[in-house]
This record gives sequence, C-alpha cells and structure tokens, in this order.
Amino acid sequence: MASFNPWVPLELQAPLVGAANQDPVEATDARIVMTDNYIRDLKRSRNARVPIGRFSPETLLEIFFCLRDCWRTPVGAWSAPLMGWVAVTHVSHHWRTISLASPGLWTVIDIGRGTPLL
Repeated sequence: MASFNPWVPLELQAPLVGAANQDPVEATDARIVMTDNYIRDLKRSRNARVPIGRFSPETLLEIFFCLRDCWRTPVGAWSAPLMGWVAVTHVSHHWRTISLASPGLWTVIDIGRGTPLL
C-alpha cells in the first residue's frame, strides 16, 4: 500500500492502492479518514507523554471514585451539558478506557434530586 503523509499535497503523493477506479470525491474522503486517524494517533501519543497521562490506572480510578463520591448535581439542575464528574471520562481516550472498564465506578446514579440512587 502506498504510504500516506497528510502534510504532503495530494498531487505529490502516489495514489492509494485501488484508487485508480475510485471517484475523486471518494478518494478524497478516504484520505480525510486516514488523516483523521493519523491525527488521533498523534494526540494519543502526545497524551501518553505528558505527566498526567502517565498516572497509573489505579491512581486514576482513585481520583475518579473520589470525584464521583464528592460530586452532587444541584437539585433541579440536571441537563445534558452538566455532566458532573463524568466529564473526566472525556479528557482522553486513556481516561475513558479506564473509567468504562471499571464497573464499580458506575454503581451510583445521581439523578439530581440531592440523594444518589445506590
């Protein structure tokens, strides 16, 4: 397969394998997907190198459990944008993977009425 570099203009790159019979729009869409994947991988690589990205899963889970147990949605204030402690699951792919892999983290459901359901 031809190597793809998202930073080199398309005109200077070899066509992708099988792209000869492909519609130009579809070929461009395929390159967009490849570029998005390339950027995603770069971001994950960068996140793994910053200090907070090197916390152990156990340390992160302790932090997540503390946030979950300390956070209370104000009565009557629930709305989709107000995610409370769950917002930490959107910080990085690593944090999301760790949080979703921990069933114990999801045993308390706060419905915004002052007392969480257990």
